[in-house]
Amino acid sequence: MPESSQPPPTGPPGPPGPPPVAPGPDVSIIGQFLGAAIFLYTVATILVVMRLYTRMRPTPHVGWDDGAVVLALVTSGFQIGFLLAAIPHGFGRHNFYLPIPSQIEAGRLLLVSQFPWGWGVAFGKISIALLLMRFKRTTPWKIFLWIMIAIQVLSAMTANIIQGAQCRPIEASWNPMILMSDPNASCWDPNNVQASVYVMGAIAVTTDVVFALIPVSFLRKVQRPMREKVVLGFLMGLGVFSAAAVVVKLTYLGPFGKSQDPLYDIVPLATWSVVEELLGIIAACVPTLKSPFEKVLRRVGLLSTARRTGLGSGYVNADGDGVKSGSNSHYLSNLSSKKKSRIEIAGTSSEQSILEPTGPARVAYR
Repeated sequence: MPESSQPPPTGPPGPPGPPPVAPGPDVSIIGQFLGAAIFLYTVATILVVMRLYTRMRPTPHVGWDDGAVVLALVTSGFQIGFLLAAIPHGFGRHNFYLPIPSQIEAGRLLLVSQFPWGWGVAFGKISIALLLMRFKRTTPWKIFLWIMIAIQVLSAMTANIIQGAQCRPIEASWNPMILMSDPNASCWDPNNVQASVYVMGAIAVTTDVVFALIPVSFLRKVQRPMREKVVLGFLMGLGVFSAAAVVVKLTYLGPFGKSQDPLYDIVPLATWSVVEELLGIIAACVPTLKSPFEKVLRRVGLLSTARRTGLGSGYVNADGDGVKSGSNSHYLSNLSSKKKSRIEIAGTSSEQSILEPTGPARVAYR
């Protein structure tokens, strides 16, 4: 290609045009992205549908946490849809073998896909925070969770601002020819863009770990066999895997904004971004599916089959107090030496939280 058609060495994260020599054979590595995205999105969709189904029986009691996880699934679907649309234009192939118009269109779709991604991640964590509000109604607890929600909203908004503001005009993000033809066009230094991604990644890892460990900490007060605590803790702590996906994703950040073969080099980064997002949705749904998962775990022998009743169940709430039972509504009281406070969770006895007791001792927090 003539030297005049080559863009400057630094510029937007979009395709900078093919390198002067072939980097390898004309192959596509998009299969790794397709395998991860299709499998995890299918699993996430099934779990969201199961979650909504349990919230509709025997009487509807859908909450804001359910709405948030649905939004997470929808926005992640948009992100994956834009990435799939980029495949016919060369996403996953070496730029060297692609015409400039295809590179430009693929770069545009890749940039657009980044906007819903931030909200897909945020809504998944917001769903977890809203779910945790069902377990405790104390003011400090609510303030802490609302702060976590605000962090997610601000993170998604910041990511969108960075994605939209790194090039002026924005078309230069996917069409580097604008940088050569328009003297007023400019893009951020790729090192600055990468630094912002590292900061956002650190925030994501921290919040993932916090959300994973909070529900697991409830198990300290629940009188169940250690084997059951380990299994339930694993299920409720799946958010740790989302944090691990963020760490892996950041290891592939090197070529971002700097590569002259971005449609090929960006595939691992896009793949792990989708994995991070979908694992967050899965982690938000699993704790709500108590009955289905306990049935499966009993069949494989990981949970005991004994059914607990009345006070003999030994279940306690998050503050370590005993279960008050004996009526159809089953209330869990939080008692102290000076006063009695009550903690609300869900409005019906059909709440499908994995933190609830099994069998007749099942309670609704009030």
